[in-house]
Amino acid sequence: MLVSSIIARLPLGMSTLAILLLIHQETGSFASAGVVVGAFTVASAAAAPVQGALVDRYGGRNVLVPFAVLQAAALVALVLLARGGASLVVLIAIAIAAGALVPPVDACVRVLWR
Repeated sequence: MLVSSIIARLPLGMSTLAILLLIHQETGSFASAGVVVGAFTVASAAAAPVQGALVDRYGGRNVLVPFAVLQAAALVALVLLARGGASLVVLIAIAIAAGALVPPVDACVRVLWR
């Protein structure tokens, strides 16, 4: 369980770095990249209490799978939109969606530690 929870959390650190590098590459601005990464991170933190409540109500598997699929779709959309030259506002909106959809691995693992 420990190894799987560590592996499940690895993308959290990598995704912020990947988003930063992607947005910087496409816009040429670290300021724009920082704003998009900040939106992703704040949305992730703001959604955590709601995700914990959803895990309590519906169970880990019923929350983790849809969140993982939806976040993957949001991240793919972010890449495609960034490569397509979308505006900063659109990139921020997609980053907020992707951040809010980070699978609540921590909440699910805490339940299983008992």
